[in-house]
Amino acid sequence: MSPVVYRHATLHQHLASILATGLDPTHATAAPPLIWLHTPGQTPWAVLEVVERHGAALTDVILLDVQVPRQWLQRAERGLWTCDRVIAPGRLRVGESGYDVAASPIPDI
Repeated sequence: MSPVVYRHATLHQHLASILATGLDPTHATAAPPLIWLHTPGQTPWAVLEVVERHGAALTDVILLDVQVPRQWLQRAERGLWTCDRVIAPGRLRVGESGYDVAASPIPDI
């Protein structure tokens, strides 16, 4: 089965550590310790959640594209998923910043 690509929003200050050791649920601040992932459609919400939760600026938020097998994930709610295992650095790619997402034009419907 092919891996699914989701995203993870985090603070830029954590990027070097994440790229060195991966996403580790034991570093989560909430209980139970989980890694939260989201679909691309939930990216604006995820960026704002990080901004509000950590009192950060949009420019402090970075998005990671995360490629994991679907069986690693548990659905939390529509467009949000959790993972309780370490996601290795090789499964991560640096994506946009929170500022890039906020500055994106709203598409015409």
